[in-house]
Amino acid sequence: MNLRWYINLLLLILLGVISLPYWISDLWMDELVSLGDYWTQPNFWDIFMTYPMANNHILFSAEMWCWVRLVPDPTSEWWLRMPLMGHLLLLWLILWCHRNRFSQTYWLLILTFLLSPVLFNFLFQLRGYSLSLVLATLSTLGCIEMLEKNSHGFWKVFLGCVLLPGIMPTNGLFLISLWLFLGIEFWRTHESKIQWIKWCILAFGMGIGSFPYLCMGGKFFTVMQSPWGWENSWAALGNLFLGLFVHLFIPCMIWLIFCLKKKIMLVERSISTPKYWIWILLCIAGIVIPIFLRSPSPFPRVFLVFFPIFTMLFFLYLEALWNKAANFLTKNWTLFYLLIFLLHYFAVIDITNMIRNAKVAVGDAPQNLLEQYYRFSQDASKTIQTITATYSPDSIWLVADFHQWLALRHYGMLAGIPPERILDARNIAYYPNIPELLKQEGCVLWIASDAQTAFAIMPHGVAKPNRLRAMFGHGMYQVFVLIP
Repeated sequence: MNLRWYINLLLLILLGVISLPYWISDLWMDELVSLGDYWTQPNFWDIFMTYPMANNHILFSAEMWCWVRLVPDPTSEWWLRMPLMGHLLLLWLILWCHRNRFSQTYWLLILTFLLSPVLFNFLFQLRGYSLSLVLATLSTLGCIEMLEKNSHGFWKVFLGCVLLPGIMPTNGLFLISLWLFLGIEFWRTHESKIQWIKWCILAFGMGIGSFPYLCMGGKFFTVMQSPWGWENSWAALGNLFLGLFVHLFIPCMIWLIFCLKKKIMLVERSISTPKYWIWILLCIAGIVIPIFLRSPSPFPRVFLVFFPIFTMLFFLYLEALWNKAANFLTKNWTLFYLLIFLLHYFAVIDITNMIRNAKVAVGDAPQNLLEQYYRFSQDASKTIQTITATYSPDSIWLVADFHQWLALRHYGMLAGIPPERILDARNIAYYPNIPELLKQEGCVLWIASDAQTAFAIMPHGVAKPNRLRAMFGHGMYQVFVLIP
């Protein structure tokens, strides 16, 4: 067994260790919506027609619909997240199969994808992001091969065209940028009719992939006008490019050192070809236009599908630069790369966790590319354990803030608390017996991230500072009671 296999084994073990906090963390709001509304549909085909909001990642939901019927315990976070490890290994396999294209920078590329503090947050979410990243990586490599007249490239892109739109509608923006780029290149290089026929077939593939949304008709466009998103378009765009910078930070630093040491221009004309700049501009347009066209702006995470394009094009340039000025940080430095990427990963995670915790402490619930209020969290399940150890499940009512309610309801049901006793604070006015319950000391538990938020979710006239007592809690799940 040569050194390469030992390094692969070491990386696999490290991925298992690093991913453990993601495997065992509590399910969060969007994951629980998907579990309750889509993966447990009685009929498989209902998944393709159920679209009450834009969080049904349809093909991923179809995959999970099958998975929850195969696993021994569909309520276990460990079992539910197992397909995500499959996606991660599939991404690794795709990159390994194309290792000859990146013979000098292969390990840098692998580590950039697999130890990215940005991508890792979403590779282990029970959403369609991991599957989208796998298919986007395959399609990007296929597009590059199509330009080189490699027949396998067409089928890789076609597979992406058929499958990517069915995961998330915004994946279509990625495909449109890729498709337009191929069209421009075919026109610029006067390609044969065969290539143009393939180009038209790719458009047909995108149509097939969009079929579930076409069947929904007007309902789909109504959902797309939902008020969920980022109010500030510039903040959304800034967070997206900040995430891309953090994702590519180590390769960029190595590139900069490389250029300074070899005294090579940062943009080498003989290496950076115009065609890839066209693709980059099309991708930027595919991101910027919807961010500023839609109000509120889409969440930055839906544009993660573009990260493989930016990453691959940067590494194509880096590979060519490496070949031009060899003997700098050669393949023998793989373990050094691994150490640097690990330090970068843990530094970013620690810094963003501190920022996240400070925001959560004052009632915020950050959801961006670098901070997620639910990351590594087991606060909901621990809070339910404390509640059931302190109270009888049939003697209490729980009223929770919007971001806490679904998780508390899920883990409360697993602990034996009747689901009708776990209430969403937004709908508390629809429970006529609440005023009577409030007269009983300690009967109603209010769960929020801080006292101010607990006051905010209480009915008008109930929230008096001298009546609120903090009992216990974990993280953003703090438990309060009203006293006479």
